Amino acid sequence: VAEELGDVLLQVLFHARVADERRAFGIDDVARGIVDKLVHRHPHVFGDGDAATADEVQANWDELKSVEKGRTGVFDGVPEAMPGLALLAKLQHKASAAGLWEAGDASGRVRELLESLPSERDALDEHFGELLAAVVMLARTHDVDAEAAARAAARRFRASIGG
Repeated sequence: VAEELGDVLLQVLFHARVADERRAFGIDDVARGIVDKLVHRHPHVFGDGDAATADEVQANWDELKSVEKGRTGVFDGVPEAMPGLALLAKLQHKASAAGLWEAGDASGRVRELLESLPSERDALDEHFGELLAAVVMLARTHDVDAEAAARAAARRFRASIGG
């Protein structure tokens, strides 16, 4: 981890140096920016804001960030290019956090979808999409990162085949 963090720091310092040579900004501006962001998004620590729980801190952070970025929709800022399982998890999280959606009975939904596979080819893609969304929902209810779990399963599969 220390080596990877060193690589990240190298990138920050390198890009700040290139920008400084172009007279755009420097490393001090980068540091000042992150300090300003943290102070602004944590008024319960640095100002007169109030947040007694981690959920309240997160809700405040999300609201302040939305205002800063000019976001109007619950899904604004969620990149469509994310891997599918991660995208489903992010959209479900955002909708749930906004009070627009609840996971409900995730395991029941998975069973329901497994038991009702359509016979028509045209309906299978949509059905499997719903099944994957339900599996992601089930993973979230157990605090499992579905994308990470899928990647780990892929590594185990690769190793079991010998490739």
